[in-house]
Amino acid sequence: MHHYLCYDDIFVAQQRGFAPFHRTGNEDCFKSTSALLSERSGKLKSYWQGREVALHMPSLVHLFAGRMMVFHQEELRKLPRAIFNSVAKFVGTVAPFQDEVNFPRYNSIGGHRTDLCHNATRVRALKGRLESEYRTQEKLLKDAHSKGLHLRSTRCDEIDLVKATYCPRRVACE
Repeated sequence: MHHYLCYDDIFVAQQRGFAPFHRTGNEDCFKSTSALLSERSGKLKSYWQGREVALHMPSLVHLFAGRMMVFHQEELRKLPRAIFNSVAKFVGTVAPFQDEVNFPRYNSIGGHRTDLCHNATRVRALKGRLESEYRTQEKLLKDAHSKGLHLRSTRCDEIDLVKATYCPRRVACE
């Protein structure tokens, strides 16, 4: 969503990885995440339609039955060794990872990128908009032990715990 927001300085936003580089200014942008959430039939209709994966998940599971491993992102964050060892076992030709191997988080821009997490009402509205996605994922991940999915936890719930590990042009972490 942050790629569609207006910024006081579009060039700084691009350097920090918030805005796409193809934008030359604040044309066709929205002043807040509230405006983004309510824009479903106009400019952002294809954006919202392109984010709906629930319709495709059952056929994906059927198509790759027995050849696909699914887990929730929260499990990867909280139990990386267990997840990577499960992947190694699933692949079958890779030995489990040794205890001295670390699994740091990569490609993560920490902190707030939009005003969304500052407004609990908007977060609830977005969760409501994505409820069918949550339900489909729950069915798909029925064997997973992901509490975050059942609790509908989001990045906003752990915003202060997310460390920046991806720094486009080294400016995002400064």
